[in-house]
Amino acid sequence: MVATRLLSKDGTTIIWNNHPKGGDIAIWSGKRGRDEYARGFGALAWYKKESLFRKAQLYRRYWGNMSEGKFSGPVNVYSLQRLALPPRSLRRK
Repeated sequence: MVATRLLSKDGTTIIWNNHPKGGDIAIWSGKRGRDEYARGFGALAWYKKESLFRKAQLYRRYWGNMSEGKFSGPVNVYSLQRLALPPRSLRRK
């Protein structure tokens, strides 16, 4: 799939979605530029809406600096998805 631009849930901020899937909902809590792209430091929460009648479920949250709707520099992430392997820093040698 190709990366696409996505409006945040409130319809005011543009965010890039590198892996678009149906039912993706983004909520940006940070500033935005005059061009409506997310800018500066903030948090981006991704929710997944799987059916018309179910409430959207949080599956990932990021904190970091945005530039033109894309993260720029170090980013902290919290994910509800399990990792197949632990990060290299946690693996036993």
